[in-house]
Amino acid sequence: MSPQDPLEIQEIADTVARYLEVKDLARCVCVSKGWHDTFLPHRWRVIRSGYTYMGLLGRYAQFGPHRDSVHKHRHLIQDLSFIHDINGLDKFDYPNVRRLEFDAICSSLGPVHDPIMDLTTLTPSLVDLRLEDEDTQQPAFWEMLSEHPHLRTLTLEKMQIKSHAIPGFWKTCMNLESLRLDYVDIEDAGCSGNRIFDRLRSLSIANANTMIEPYYMNMVLQSPRLKSLAWDVGTLARVKQQSMNRHWPHLSRLFISCNVSEVEDEEDLTYMLEAIGNGLGGLVEFESNHPMEAQSPKALSLHFSTLVKVDLGSRSESAITLDILYSCPRLEVLRVGGVDVQKMAERGPWVCQQLRVLEIRFEIPDSRQDLRLLLFELLSTLTRLESLAMSFADTDFGGTHGLRLRLDDGLDLLTNLQQLRLLDFGPSYMKACPQIGVDDATWMVKNWKRLKGVYGRLNSDEAVGAQLKEILKSHGIDTFRPFLISHTTTSIQTSHVSPKPTGDTGDRRHGGTLSRGQRLCKMRLRFQDLAGYIPSSSMADHSDLSLIHKLNELDKYDYPNVRCLKLDAIFNALGSAHASIMDLTTLTPSLVDLQLTGEYRQRPAFWDMLSEHPHLKTLTLSNMLIDTHVTPGFWKTCMKLESLRLNYVNIEDAGCSRDKIFDRMRSLSIAIPSANTMIEPHYMDMILQSPRLESLEWDSVTLATVKQQSLNRHWPHLRKLFISCDIYEAEDEVDLSYVLEAIGNGCGGLVEFESNHPMETQSNKALSFHFSTLVRVDLGYRIGSTIALDLLCSCPKLEVLRVGGIDVQKMAERGPWVCQQLRALKIWFEIPDSRQDLRLLLFERLSTLTRLESLAISFTDADFGSTLGLRLRLDDGLGLLANLQQLRLLDFGSCYMKACSP
Repeated sequence: MSPQDPLEIQEIADTVARYLEVKDLARCVCVSKGWHDTFLPHRWRVIRSGYTYMGLLGRYAQFGPHRDSVHKHRHLIQDLSFIHDINGLDKFDYPNVRRLEFDAICSSLGPVHDPIMDLTTLTPSLVDLRLEDEDTQQPAFWEMLSEHPHLRTLTLEKMQIKSHAIPGFWKTCMNLESLRLDYVDIEDAGCSGNRIFDRLRSLSIANANTMIEPYYMNMVLQSPRLKSLAWDVGTLARVKQQSMNRHWPHLSRLFISCNVSEVEDEEDLTYMLEAIGNGLGGLVEFESNHPMEAQSPKALSLHFSTLVKVDLGSRSESAITLDILYSCPRLEVLRVGGVDVQKMAERGPWVCQQLRVLEIRFEIPDSRQDLRLLLFELLSTLTRLESLAMSFADTDFGGTHGLRLRLDDGLDLLTNLQQLRLLDFGPSYMKACPQIGVDDATWMVKNWKRLKGVYGRLNSDEAVGAQLKEILKSHGIDTFRPFLISHTTTSIQTSHVSPKPTGDTGDRRHGGTLSRGQRLCKMRLRFQDLAGYIPSSSMADHSDLSLIHKLNELDKYDYPNVRCLKLDAIFNALGSAHASIMDLTTLTPSLVDLQLTGEYRQRPAFWDMLSEHPHLKTLTLSNMLIDTHVTPGFWKTCMKLESLRLNYVNIEDAGCSRDKIFDRMRSLSIAIPSANTMIEPHYMDMILQSPRLESLEWDSVTLATVKQQSLNRHWPHLRKLFISCDIYEAEDEVDLSYVLEAIGNGCGGLVEFESNHPMETQSNKALSFHFSTLVRVDLGYRIGSTIALDLLCSCPKLEVLRVGGIDVQKMAERGPWVCQQLRALKIWFEIPDSRQDLRLLLFERLSTLTRLESLAISFTDADFGSTLGLRLRLDDGLGLLANLQQLRLLDFGSCYMKACSP
């Protein structure tokens, strides 16, 4: 019997494939027929498509497989994601897709063409749907989702659910098992009050809008079968007042992030802990990053017999820490703050013998050797311990020193910690440290055979510390913290982790191009995850560093070549004495581009430091609040920037920018939430004070009466303008006209222009100043026929044009098209069925576009009250288009429309 090929065993093939990126899988497919059959399903299991912004090059880049390849292998795809664009992939059915993700997909064809709805309909096996920045939902979309047969998990991020879509949204939620709402505003959210979400097992809510907190909490109260709850909102929304004695008998995981310092919040947290398991306990995982007072620790004690994982942050009280150590027999992971060892001497032995991970700060006076011996004895009972992190508080900060790991203090009592793999002593800049000697390090290497990492400052003497690190390195023990990093030469970013497998191929980002900072570190590296890290000894070679939610202690090293730093919702667990973001920014002397998302804790010193950074040129802020006390430093920083992007950033006392000139600013992008239009004039004032702008993006409700504020200012260098606001009123039309006239001092010069709202006569005339220089124009599907004709007949340099409907009867009255440089055309032709002469004329005009590469012709059915479009048939004149030799893509809109080209 011939030996079987190992790759024919499915479990082995799956394991090998989990270690490989897309490019490696593609190579494996080409090795042989056997390898082809084995690795092809893994190559196409996860697909990412769309485009990403290449910040260093200042342009967008498309990524993802070709649509023909996707069509051929669509039956193998199980995880499908679209970033910013769908690349025409909403025309196929995907029978086996179980996870579908949309990130900021913009449908320029409007309500008659909804790619998200199309694709969701074409994925009958869909289980998990994720939407981010998708604000254009129709009621029909939510109705369709509510009837989807297999949908169980829904994730929404940075969205607003409009009132007309609310009934369908709640109906969808009632059929889900898992729901995640991150910064989602729901208009008229109170209509959830009469619904029961009895299928919901997992619920995660994060929101900065305290007005809708009670409605979200009402949803929590109406979900009796919850097993997991994550609550990251301002308060606990008076849960006790609303509760009506409701309970969560099945809840086993609770994550709370809110201010529980007030009396009411303390009572609410206490009520929630008591209501879990009908007052009989049952909680397995509990995490809270805020202090717990007298009532809530008592309520938590109901769950001591079942708790497996507890994370109370660095500010937890000593009393609750001691109670957990002495009362939780099943505990495996514990992360807490300081504990007074003197009080420990009054208690018995620890009962948490199952502990694998312990993060703690022991407070021991230097003179109490007896307490050190006691603590070593207690630690020696934790025979399953794999990770021990002991931070130290310097006397400068009012704390006592911690546990010194020295043989003469009792280190040899820890001989039986044979499972120990990681030791962490906190930030390397702290004065207090374990004072390890050479003999102590030699003992550790000899007795802890599985030790893989020792991090932090080991000895106050730098020479001794360096000697200790050499000893550890010689035995294969790393002295730098493990971390995930993005190594890029352009802004097309990938995250590589090898050889540690993810364990779930459905959520793995197989290399590929990734869109935002959130996707660079999807894996949270834990202390016990020691096999799959990138050694930080190579960090000097990297130019792009992204950190999501946690720093993993990476703010202790300098990064001499990092040019782009991205921080997403970093929580500073050590409080105001340790400014993590400020530390990292200080340690990146070559920093050019800084991106912050959801960072609400800023100190004036942080912005003052940024304003003096020697190389910082680009700043991106998303979902943030700039408080009054930091506003002066913020504006001072902005005055030195060349590029600034503000996405949903509220600035208190924003008016203080009026006396400042941003003469270095070249690129400015501002997106204002529709709920906060009060700061629009202040943002517009910033634009008016930036005379050298070359690129401007404005996404808000109005143009903030720019003409009234302008004082006849101009932008002589502006080349790119992107406007997204409601310009239906006369004032807004006047403002848009003024902006277009002010560009180039009334002499034109605009190269790219994009607006997704209608333009009237006045603004059309103002845009005509730029006809001679325009290269790219996108006016959306609702633009009038007149301006579309003007562009076709008057813009000789035009390369990309996306507009709405055009009346071909009016086109017959105009001259020939002059836009012979067109490469991409997206348009909608209106031709009556009876006018064959108009079809021939249109074919003649199209035949002059010899450089055309992409042609998208949408159609509107007669049911919508419009005429049909252009039919591509030989008997209608298709033969006239023989010279379109560069044509690579044809798109005829949604597949469900009755009208079509054939």
